[in-house]
Amino acid sequence: MQRDFQLYLSFIVILLLDPIHQNQEYHNFADQRTFFAIPNFFDVTTNILFAFIGFRGIYLLLNWSSLLVVF
Repeated sequence: MQRDFQLYLSFIVILLLDPIHQNQEYHNFADQRTFFAIPNFFDVTTNILFAFIGFRGIYLLLNWSSLLVVF
């Protein structure tokens, strides 16, 4: 009960705070080149590997019975 009250109180306090502004220089990424009409091409395309690994992990979790664990 006490923990729930603290959680709700913290949530309300966060909602009442002003947003934290971020310096616009943060969005000034290192690679700003455009290839194939994709801005920041290499920043964007390097995430394809992370997406592949994530989807592969989800696939393996959904098909866990096909996993073989050998010790």
